[in-house]
Order: sequence, then structure tokens, then C-alpha cells
Amino acid sequence: KASVRKGDKDEFKELLDSIMADNRLMEKNGKLILAENLGLVPGENVKVTGTFGFARPQDAEKDVFIPGRMPAGALHGDKVLLKVTRGTGELPEGEVYKITDEANVKFSAVLQVQDDGAPQVLPDRYLRFPVRLSPAKLLGAKDGDKVLCEITRRGDRHSEHRARILE
Repeated sequence: KASVRKGDKDEFKELLDSIMADNRLMEKNGKLILAENLGLVPGENVKVTGTFGFARPQDAEKDVFIPGRMPAGALHGDKVLLKVTRGTGELPEGEVYKITDEANVKFSAVLQVQDDGAPQVLPDRYLRFPVRLSPAKLLGAKDGDKVLCEITRRGDRHSEHRARILE
């Protein structure tokens, strides 16, 4: 527990907020811990598929393989904190511990209306999994049409993300 003089509390809080915004300091179980002491490194998500992905740690020569159960919903271009472990293959393996800055993800896709009438889009690149539309404003697009979309809502899993059609 920090002991801060009454007159210094605002300055202390501002400094603490700045350090936490840089993701150098994390809160875990109600305690503040340096991210590096948790084995976390900053990086960027560089590829996402339906079953795995890759992230590039800052100042690292090799990308990190992210198994399908470990991406925490991170998308291409997101800034992330990674927990890196030794992999069984050529690349180190890891998990996305936290998304620190969400990328504005726009993508081209093909509209698909499912048997139950629920619309979803099948992205061309960067995203390799179907994304449901929410709200379901199709802007005149029909099943099979090519559309431009953007992610509007994020989830902890890729299946929870939602998109909207831009054009």
C-alpha cells in the first residue's frame, strides 16, 4: 500500500495512470505488478486465422505462435501484451494476455445469409473466420455480394466479434 501525502495524491495518481497506460504496470489480484515481472512483453498481432495466429513482440527477431485457444479475441494490428513460452516447433509459443490498443479493423468480405436467416460475412484476408453482423443492416446487399465491413464490437473470442457493412 502506497503512503502518499495529501497534497501529492493528484500528482501520484496522474503518474500512476501514465505508467499503467503504457502497460508497464499491471493490476493483478488487487496489487500493482510490473508487467515484465509477470513475463509479459509488448507486441503486435500480425496474423489471425480461425484456429491460430501470430504476434510479433517488440524488439524480437521471431514471431510468436498463438494457438487457437490463446488469442483473447485479438485481431490483426492490435497492440498486445504477450506471455511467451517455449514452443514445440520452430517458433516460440505464447498467449495474448491483454489487448492494449485495438486496431480499427476494416475488411472486405462476402455476405452469407445462413439457413436461419442470420447474416454473417466471410472475410477475404487478415481474418480467417466468419463474423456475424450486428445490427443486421445489410444496406441492400444480398447473399453472395462482396461488401466492405468493419468490426464494431469486440469479444473475448473471435466468435463473439460483430461487424457492420460500410458499403
